[in-house]
Amino acid sequence: MAEKIGVSSKTISAYETGRALPPLPVLLRIAEVTNVDLESLIKKEKEDFSSNQKEKIKKLEERVANLEQLIVKILKKVKE
Repeated sequence: MAEKIGVSSKTISAYETGRALPPLPVLLRIAEVTNVDLESLIKKEKEDFSSNQKEKIKKLEERVANLEQLIVKILKKVKE
């Protein structure tokens, strides 16, 4: 796929994992190569990006909660 649309395999990986969004010229080439209309690709990219962002936010919230618990434990030990 990377070769067909003129980007590196690392770039494809970034698109697939949501670390990057393909620019319009690349989306046009993907649509051409895959026979999928541009509107469908854009909608899918938007959904995937949104889902990925929600997952990252959830993980960050969990990490903050864990840090809060750790701080409380440390403060209790310091008071003892």
